[in-house]
Amino acid sequence: MKTAIVAGVVVEAKAGAPQKGSCPACGGQVALWNHPRGGCYYRHVAGEGKGCPRRARPARCDRVRVPPKLVRDDPELTLAVRITRVASVDALNGDEEALAWLLEHPLPKMALEALDLDAEAALARIAAAAPVGSALGLGYPG
Repeated sequence: MKTAIVAGVVVEAKAGAPQKGSCPACGGQVALWNHPRGGCYYRHVAGEGKGCPRRARPARCDRVRVPPKLVRDDPELTLAVRITRVASVDALNGDEEALAWLLEHPLPKMALEALDLDAEAALARIAAAAPVGSALGLGYPG
């Protein structure tokens, strides 16, 4: 994030800014980081700001748009990508059948690879983020 609150004052992230502060949105502790390509930003310290709208999150397949070229060239694959996206959202919302389907069926891997994503890594992130449950042996969609 570009700003943090330090001693009740909003401070912009830049070289020479205070190293620690609090998040303007959630009040969690943030630290100043230097980006490898230049520039500075504040980010939440490990374990702080869970659920904060300003917290940086890695890209997930449920947030990937279906490229228009894919829609024109291969409608079946487009449908597979859309089904995978819906199942990913459902799994992240606690649907055990969706999680089991994502991990066991070959269709999600094919759809994720069509989006140039590492299918195994994307599915591992979804499984790690999804609420834990016994999802073996269940089919999706059903």
